[in-house]
Amino acid sequence: MKNGEKCLLMSTNLTFNTLRAYLKISYDWDLKPYLDAGKLDFIYYPSHLTESIGRSGGFEGLREVTFRTGEGVTRVVIHGFSQLYSTVNDESLIMNMVYRLKEKVEKNRGIVLYLLDSGVQSRQFEENLKSICDYVLEIRDNEDVVEIRVSKAPIPHSLEWHGLFFSSSGVGVGAPTVKTGRKSLPVKTTLPSLKTFIESP
Repeated sequence: MKNGEKCLLMSTNLTFNTLRAYLKISYDWDLKPYLDAGKLDFIYYPSHLTESIGRSGGFEGLREVTFRTGEGVTRVVIHGFSQLYSTVNDESLIMNMVYRLKEKVEKNRGIVLYLLDSGVQSRQFEENLKSICDYVLEIRDNEDVVEIRVSKAPIPHSLEWHGLFFSSSGVGVGAPTVKTGRKSLPVKTTLPSLKTFIESP
């Protein structure tokens, strides 16, 4: 958004005001100016809504996110993809949305990021989704340290965990860490695939 790109965020568990307050307090990021300027489109589609109105409600949510990923949208985030999966309960509908989003965003030379809780959806669906994605990034909390690694990439890569850092200027990735007793120590190495993913246009 700082670079002027058009972004779409769909959340199944956070209203815009809740997310805005959390990011402002935690990292001093304010989403409101981007929303007002038309650089951010936000869809709140809570899981309790789809649960109360059934499959048709889930279908509407999938259709809306696909429809609103229009021309010029280069970054799409589906926050709470596992909740969407659980409430829609139709793998073919969800996979259809994934393929359509992939096609639309690739035309815009953009990226779709699905935030997925491992083990919530069926293993087969999870593997199918990963097979469609160019990259699969795993995140874990480890003794108050958030770490990230690339588990799938189109180029050779390691499976090492790297520190993930959040600040008012953005998100950073550190060197890989190794365990020595209770502490994680950085190891000097390169991050080819992770660096490529984060910096690629």
